[in-house]
Amino acid sequence: MRGALLVLALAHVGGIAEASDAPAYVGPAACSSNNCHGSVTPRLDSERSLQNEYVTWYKSDRHAKAYDSLLTERGLRIARLLGMVQGPATAASWLESARQPERCLDCHALKLPGEPKLKPGDGVGCEACHGPAGPWLTGHTERGWEPARSIALGMRETMDPGKAAEICLRCHFGTATRTVDHEMLAAGHPSLVFELDTFSANMPVHWRENSSNRRWFRGGAWAAGQAVALRESAQRLAREVRERAWPDFSVYECSSCHHDLRQPSWRQERGYPGRRPGTPPLDTSRQALFALLARAVAPVESGRVAENVLERVRATSLDEETVHSLLHAIVDQAEPLAFAGFRTAQQTAWALDALAVARQGLLSGREDDQDPLCLRIEALFGLLRDAAAYDPARFAAAVRALRPALPSGGAAR
Repeated sequence: MRGALLVLALAHVGGIAEASDAPAYVGPAACSSNNCHGSVTPRLDSERSLQNEYVTWYKSDRHAKAYDSLLTERGLRIARLLGMVQGPATAASWLESARQPERCLDCHALKLPGEPKLKPGDGVGCEACHGPAGPWLTGHTERGWEPARSIALGMRETMDPGKAAEICLRCHFGTATRTVDHEMLAAGHPSLVFELDTFSANMPVHWRENSSNRRWFRGGAWAAGQAVALRESAQRLAREVRERAWPDFSVYECSSCHHDLRQPSWRQERGYPGRRPGTPPLDTSRQALFALLARAVAPVESGRVAENVLERVRATSLDEETVHSLLHAIVDQAEPLAFAGFRTAQQTAWALDALAVARQGLLSGREDDQDPLCLRIEALFGLLRDAAAYDPARFAAAVRALRPALPSGGAAR
């Protein structure tokens, strides 16, 4: 089912481009050996690695095509509207003479000064997420070499989903210097929607469960991703208010303004209780589900709530009772979640799917998205294929209709 969710992931995939004091990057080709990560088929004799990661990335992962997605008519059109291209240019060559090409390349490629082995055409390669491999590339192939030694030499600890989420969100949400603002959205760039568990499943996955990365499984990636997304969105809002005195329009719920005013609309009639029409609400998609998660795993915590929840899910996996409680809590909140807007509805569907898959893993030891509950959740995604046609009442009804299929004894705490 999760392959079908790609239709909802409208944002271009991105990577990380950070400066390095010394040449330490080796490029994805250095990982492509058949005896390294370039095996055509998974290797069963390795505890941690499938050893076909390079082939999976090159053939199936959108990150590998992130640069190529710029060299299209759509990419050229966006660049022209942003004033990056003036005069004659073609889709294949516009980046060669573009003004401020880093607006695109900071996330669509990993190309740094002084790093000759990195090529923009490689898109978002291995080291964009795992860090510069020069210091540990040779050593990590030695027998008995533990990941902790590589991490000490600069490898990023992606085995922790919370730390992985921080890496992903540098492009899939943005930073102070890397962002998709309202100007870029108006030019045609997709919105930066993201949910760690779903997007990781659709990469596709290039890892297997082991003793070091078990926090990724059975809902762990979803929970960690929710906590980090809330923290990053709160920091961005504070930063924009401090620097601009007013948040960029990209932090608001798009459909509150972008709808046909000539026809009656749910957005005007009841979408935002307590607000006058024309008062745009903030986009709640990065916090609506987190509130239910915090109530389930850290009900007495206060203060740094996102950090408290992240620490809790790092220390222990979600158990069956908590997963059941979260499923019931989301269904019980079907209407407010649905009427919060299209992006929150997306997050709701992704959360239900991630938790239903987690439940299967807890019950049988194997995550299976063909479980009857997962199959019923799949119908939700058919209601989310077109933001302009989104009907919150219909979506809320579809979420409520899941209640008979939910596990018993999981009422929200």
